[in-house]
Amino acid sequence: MKKHIKVTMVIILSLFSFLIFPVSVKAVDTINVGFIDYKGFIEKDSSGAYSGYAVDYLNEISKYTQWEYHYVFDSWEKCLEKLKKGEIDILCSAQYTKERDQDFDFSKYPIGNEYTIVYTRLDEPIYFNDYQAMNHKTIGLLKNSYQNQSLKQYAMKNNFDYQKKYYSSEEEINQALMNHEIDMIAVGSLPIHSQVKVVAKFDPQPFYITVKEGNQVLLDKINDALTEIKKNAPYFEMSIYNKYYSDSAYSTQPLLTRQEIEYIQKLGVVQIGFNNDLLPYSYENINTNIVGILPDILEKISKKQILNLNMFQ
Repeated sequence: MKKHIKVTMVIILSLFSFLIFPVSVKAVDTINVGFIDYKGFIEKDSSGAYSGYAVDYLNEISKYTQWEYHYVFDSWEKCLEKLKKGEIDILCSAQYTKERDQDFDFSKYPIGNEYTIVYTRLDEPIYFNDYQAMNHKTIGLLKNSYQNQSLKQYAMKNNFDYQKKYYSSEEEINQALMNHEIDMIAVGSLPIHSQVKVVAKFDPQPFYITVKEGNQVLLDKINDALTEIKKNAPYFEMSIYNKYYSDSAYSTQPLLTRQEIEYIQKLGVVQIGFNNDLLPYSYENINTNIVGILPDILEKISKKQILNLNMFQ
């Protein structure tokens, strides 16, 4: 009986001491994330919630670091300056350059790849890799963007000149294009664009999580988390890319040259017949309709208005 009383007293005293001297719980770190107006990458909805490719990636990282995030919006130029001064902790969309390496450190692994894309208006008579039509046109650029140097190299390689006009944000540069202030824009593929035509796509480059030069403690935690993600979820990047970018203009738009467009226009209606018993490529179903892999593919092509198709059995 005395033994039971002693055990009970020990439990009571333990609980009492816990209430008086609670075990301290480590506070969750909050990481300040700089971002710009990249639709599909980091964006804030009307309820204040954040979504996008980078948001999903950061949330995956937080499974290993227990971080919370505070998102700080600004122009790209100012985001770089804030990171350099330590006013924000990370950026998620920077390509590596020797110049940037003087002020910033980059994650061990990239968190994706970004193309340089040149867009124009849908009704503009410029086509894919249409260098002659691009010559002497005015192209809008974002200040301090990696794509500016990428475009310079592309133009030199393909022997065309262009006039430059700089903007501070995606909103400004897109508005300038639609207002006919410029003929084209050269930007990265991370922001989602619609109602525009892709006229060039080149120079895919990895982009990284970037921290202030010398912030090794933060960088080590990022690198450790990225290593675990690569090991435990090798298809994670592919899944979030498909989630946010599968419907973007540069992913879905047929990239046709001027010569290809002219050839298609001369073709007129293309008559296509199918074999009705060639499973699974084309066959007749119970309703006597021709179905299968080939009709499905050609139906998608027809919906893109690439070719004027007349399909029959």
